[in-house]
Amino acid sequence: MMSGMGKLVKHMRQGTALPVFLRRFFIAGFFVFLFSGVSFSQCVKKVTIRQAFAEIERKSDYKVAFSKGDIDETQQVNFAFSESEKIGKQLKSLLEGTGLSFEIIDDQIIILPQKPDAVKKKSPNG
Repeated sequence: MMSGMGKLVKHMRQGTALPVFLRRFFIAGFFVFLFSGVSFSQCVKKVTIRQAFAEIERKSDYKVAFSKGDIDETQQVNFAFSESEKIGKQLKSLLEGTGLSFEIIDDQIIILPQKPDAVKKKSPNG
């Protein structure tokens, strides 16, 4: 009975071992490559703005401050907190279309009503 190494040497002499070995090597390498960069994406879910703020507080070092009169607590938004994405980018996406903006000061996120764009006045001369 031949050992595994003996079989390999025998097949190498016959010229059949290298392709089988390479096939197995490349298949194994493919799966290692495929799964090495796997990141488990967050599930985007529809939540109220208040629930999104609570999730940010739970999953980060930030505290969210807002005036109840400034937010519509029933408004639904699509949100999934990501630890790998910058908080400012997530907030910008979260608050888009809500009429709200934010400021970050140290570990505080302050939610504010969006400032209306400054109205540009045209001079009478053009």
